[in-house]
Amino acid sequence: MSLHLRILRSGSSGNLTLVENDAGARMLIDVGVTRSALLAELDALSIDVRSLAGAVLTHAHGDHANPGALALLDAVGVPVHATPGTWAAVAQRAGTPIRGQSAADLHPGRALAIAGMTVHACRVSHDNGTAGDAVCFRVETGSEALGYATDLGTVDDAVLANLRGVGLLVLESNHDVDMLAQTDRPYTTRAWIRGERGHLRNEQASAALADLFDGREGGAAVLAHLSGQANTPERALACARAALRGRAEIAIGVATGEGLRARWSLHGGNATFSPYTPPLPSAGIFQPVTTRGYTCGGCGGSGHNRLTCPSRVRTGPFRATPPATTTSSPRSPSGLRRAYRCSSCGETGHNAATCGRADRLLAQAWAG
Repeated sequence: MSLHLRILRSGSSGNLTLVENDAGARMLIDVGVTRSALLAELDALSIDVRSLAGAVLTHAHGDHANPGALALLDAVGVPVHATPGTWAAVAQRAGTPIRGQSAADLHPGRALAIAGMTVHACRVSHDNGTAGDAVCFRVETGSEALGYATDLGTVDDAVLANLRGVGLLVLESNHDVDMLAQTDRPYTTRAWIRGERGHLRNEQASAALADLFDGREGGAAVLAHLSGQANTPERALACARAALRGRAEIAIGVATGEGLRARWSLHGGNATFSPYTPPLPSAGIFQPVTTRGYTCGGCGGSGHNRLTCPSRVRTGPFRATPPATTTSSPRSPSGLRRAYRCSSCGETGHNAATCGRADRLLAQAWAG
């Protein structure tokens, strides 16, 4: 049986990863996005949030565990699994325990089964006092295994043992030391990031890759959680390729740009990459709908804009007078809002950031 992985969000602004097997079972690793963003990302892949088999959390930091999104998952019957320390930290930040099927039933050294996939957690050193019990994961189904290790701090023997032998590895490559020193972050923050409880620098990640893929024929690694201020994809990739000594049989990707939403498939110990192709009509991102669904600011019709409107009356080289039935100016805010379709619910007049769909779904679930 194969394993498939898509990194939907990665970095300090939010982390969200989807794992699925050939049987169609899907689970999330980390849910560090808002409820609306979660629904928008799943909609982009034509996935109903209620079809998820579960979610597992690496730790309690907000970019990995958003209380609102976790409450939504729990309310619609998607269990969220975390270590006791992580669960307590999430509940404290949320102000109230998340009820339902979710539980603090994830323990290092003890396997957790989720819809045909087995999750093995291993404790890591990453912490600033609010992370809870931070862990990394090994996910198995049949003979296939993938690893997920971000926010590590350092790579110790236990982490290497948990990740050894995986065919696909998502590994933190957070910062370049020189770039980090040039940021305007406080010294204490930079010291924590560099320390054993912070994040991996490119050289640490590359050394771990060289160790884990030593002697392995085939496989892939995805560099994740890159700092937007203290790293670049080019620097991270160059460091990793140098550590692997140009071994072409090991594919290396990066969880930025086109690497987001791309599908990595693991079968027979070999990993393949498929770029993300948006469905038509496109969903999951905030964008103008230029054909079907576009509202003309002149006549109110669809399929054209006011400059190409067949009903317009020219009063000058670059001016058009709308028909008398138009109630708003073509340049008015309401006219601009009509030109956009919400990627979460499909309605016009707002975007995914202001959509109330997540709130309605949560209310319906609790009411039921």
